[in-house]
Amino acid sequence: TVVARVRPGRGRIAILQAERGSFFVGVRSGRPSLGFDGSDCDAGAALPADRLVRLAWVYDAGTREQRLYVDGKLAKTCREVEAFAAFGAEVSFESPAGASGVRLFPVALQLEELANVFRFA
Repeated sequence: TVVARVRPGRGRIAILQAERGSFFVGVRSGRPSLGFDGSDCDAGAALPADRLVRLAWVYDAGTREQRLYVDGKLAKTCREVEAFAAFGAEVSFESPAGASGVRLFPVALQLEELANVFRFA
């Protein structure tokens, strides 16, 4: 789980990514996106460009689901997604302009847990 506050604009904000685009957590074309090896889960609707939004990118290995949350609401679920084969892969963390309060969790947080993270972050 990755959680952040983002002022998206309409461009690309990479929070985490691996070389050659095999892993991506961030915003593409103004939309939250979580990508593993070409399997991109994208929230569909563009985010408002004029205000800060709270985003969460979740991968649940048990259910093989990617979930994208915008301001505490589920925006998109992508199912039957294989985990990113990251063992030994170099993943870069960026704190780009437009993103703040980035937090990483080694588990797939559920909606209630995300609400608490956003409430106290």
